[in-house]
Amino acid sequence: MADMPSPASYGPDYTPQMAAAIASCTASISRLDARISVSSAASAWNRRATWSGYARALQLQSAEVDEIDVFSWGCGLQIPGRPLRSTTLDLFDRFDAWAAALADPDPLAWRDTLPTAISAPAVATQHPAVGCQS
Repeated sequence: MADMPSPASYGPDYTPQMAAAIASCTASISRLDARISVSSAASAWNRRATWSGYARALQLQSAEVDEIDVFSWGCGLQIPGRPLRSTTLDLFDRFDAWAAALADPDPLAWRDTLPTAISAPAVATQHPAVGCQS
């Protein structure tokens, strides 16, 4: 019974061994982050995490950008062999707001300001409200 996989609809089977491995990895990453966060590398570590997170957020919104493009933008460097960034669309215009939201003490503030891909269609408000008949 200890080796029976969970009925997960996606991802790995969450057996006790898998759960223990995930917990162990999470603890190791947390210890590493705690050590780096109080070291002289804390500023660079935070900047890298901010750039990586921003790159991933852009990718999740279907922007064709690689992490290296965000890093080169952040450093103000053009990497030889990389195509020039588009001048018709500024992918980095919301970076300052992103960084400020990450610095917010509320741990969920960064995601509350992101636009959602799911919304009600405009015609959803063009019908009478559903009410109770008495």
